[in-house]
Amino acid sequence: MKCDIYPAFYAILTLILSLIVNAGYSEYKGKMMSKTDLDSLNKLDSLVNSYLYSNLPLSKAFAKQALQLSLSRQSENGAARAYILLGLTYLRVNTDSSLLYFDKAYRIARKYDDDEVLAHGFYCQASLYFNAYDFKTVVILLDSSLRYAQEINDYKVIADVCNLLGNVRQTLKDPINARKLYLNSFQIARANRLDRQCGIALVNLALLSDAKEETISKLLAAIQYFNNSNGCDEEISNTYINIGNNQSDPDSALFFLKKGLEISVKCNIPLSEIAAYNNITYCYLNKNDLMNAEICIRDKAIPIALSIKNEDWLATLYDTYTDVLLKKEDFKNATAYARKALNSRIEADRQQAADQVRLLASLLDLKNKELLLKNREAQLFSERSKVQEFRLWFFIVVLLLMIAIASVLWINHQGRMKLQKEQFHSAKRIIELDEYEKNAVARDLHDLTGQMQVALLHCFDNIEMSDKAIFDNVKAKINEVTSSTRRISHRLNSKMVGKSGINGLITELCEDIENITDLKISLEVDLFSPLGEKNASFHIFRIIQEMLNNAAKYVIHGQISLHLIVDKKRILISYLDTGPGFDTRASVAGMGLINIRERVKLLGGEAILKSIPSKGTSWDISFPNKSNELIFES
Repeated sequence: MKCDIYPAFYAILTLILSLIVNAGYSEYKGKMMSKTDLDSLNKLDSLVNSYLYSNLPLSKAFAKQALQLSLSRQSENGAARAYILLGLTYLRVNTDSSLLYFDKAYRIARKYDDDEVLAHGFYCQASLYFNAYDFKTVVILLDSSLRYAQEINDYKVIADVCNLLGNVRQTLKDPINARKLYLNSFQIARANRLDRQCGIALVNLALLSDAKEETISKLLAAIQYFNNSNGCDEEISNTYINIGNNQSDPDSALFFLKKGLEISVKCNIPLSEIAAYNNITYCYLNKNDLMNAEICIRDKAIPIALSIKNEDWLATLYDTYTDVLLKKEDFKNATAYARKALNSRIEADRQQAADQVRLLASLLDLKNKELLLKNREAQLFSERSKVQEFRLWFFIVVLLLMIAIASVLWINHQGRMKLQKEQFHSAKRIIELDEYEKNAVARDLHDLTGQMQVALLHCFDNIEMSDKAIFDNVKAKINEVTSSTRRISHRLNSKMVGKSGINGLITELCEDIENITDLKISLEVDLFSPLGEKNASFHIFRIIQEMLNNAAKYVIHGQISLHLIVDKKRILISYLDTGPGFDTRASVAGMGLINIRERVKLLGGEAILKSIPSKGTSWDISFPNKSNELIFES
């Protein structure tokens, strides 16, 4: 008998242990996104970066879609990623909003220890501090970003961090270390097939080069990398413009500048478009083509800068237009545009200063909020520790209780197993005693039968009868009775029974019962599979023998239906008679019924007895058709 309590006990024990291990983690990261939703989020991420410079409203719309998808699926990780995307879309136009979204992503990532989002979040925050010229904080944030990126092998962030650190070094007038960082970024990006990062690193290396040929060569190589990556239109446009600026020949410069202009117009990149027109203007000035130079600066570049209200570029463009007017010797208008350039420069500096102050104030406010939150988190941690300690002791008590219950169940189970084993051995002993008795009777009956036959035949040989036919008939009857008695003795002997097949044994038994009684027996034997246990036929015969012996005693005149089925898995015995029946609740079981039940128990089966007074008796017996080492062996 298998123990059914152990699997359940181990399952409960595993659950308790897992709860103890996770007792300190009371938050839930949110539902896991399905593969379809994750693919959708990755696609939206790619679209945001593709349109980030060419179509900012569309890029922002895709970032909001990503946030809605993550919130609808209750995915904290997805929401953090979406907040970073929204922060990127606001990075150029509204640093306050950008800072707000980066901070939301950072808080979610810190709450759930999400290394991927933390790596990106620290990098984005470093970009904001870079714009505020707080290089000390930039380096600290980039160090954190690099540490998390290395934990998850996010080589894209690692390459971006090296590039931004190179920008810090270049701004601090440290070109040697800047070049090392750019070169490191390029090597990491090339090893991991990050084309955009390769292109950015090459552009930065090109701008540090003193040789024009080397600069142009690196910029052309950068364009090849940018072309292999989506969403690099602005980088490609600006690189062509840089190549044009490094050309000595005006016509060659115009070729590259116009390619950059074409991409910026096609992809709606106004800042690159302004830069291209401004540099094209100087190319025309060098060629003394004053008409085209004036058209580029007056009719193309300045209207674009006015439309986007970019005072910084307006100051530069007004200076360029002043140079064109001086070349035309229009000194009056040249003076007016020089004054406009000065006013625009003052306004640009004022706006930049205001933006810097606002950004620094926002960053300072954020740091103050972080200090307050840290104090609050310390209080919450103290309270949570007490709750966790209570939970830990609660789970320990529950675990001890479960162990105690399991121990009681195990002891009870062992007791039941011991009782079943004792009952089994008791049944085996009863059957052995019964077989011993039957074997003794069989030997005595066999020996006595032979002697009686010889004595009777000798007596008849000494009697003179006038009618020889009567003498022969009596002699035949004596021989028949002797043969029947010998068969009975053979059936009582377990060794003789074991040598015969089950089908022949039962058939012969039924014929003898019918010959000596008025019973009619309907026998069906279906042997679909051989018997798995060598002693099974012996026990089956004894069970059926007990049934028919009881029928011979009590049924007298009636009918018996007997059906034996043997298949691969089970052995079935079905018995039904039309005898007087009896009340199974009131009657005391005789040795015949006890022997039947004990033999079935030895075979590991089940015996169902049904009997109703005046309505007959039935047996339904079944047991497995397999080897059983504890079965009685004769």
